[in-house]
Amino acid sequence: IDDLALITYIIQGIPDQTNNKSILYGANNLFKFKQKLKIYEKIKSDLDKNKFQNNKGPFMKKMENPKYDIKCYKCNAPGHKAPA
Repeated sequence: IDDLALITYIIQGIPDQTNNKSILYGANNLFKFKQKLKIYEKIKSDLDKNKFQNNKGPFMKKMENPKYDIKCYKCNAPGHKAPA
């Protein structure tokens, strides 16, 4: 199998958007492809970390809001609840 055909076949099998995989298309031999694949994996890993860290749903955003902190209904002090 020709190197370029193998590289193209591998790239097409990666489940990602074409613009994210564009870094891989510049390789014309397997050695350069492996180097570019390592770079792609590093970039993808960094993007996934940032996506996970910044992906807070509306519930988590509400919980971070100070108005949702626990307050005592008897003394109105924050940080505890009145006993039942």
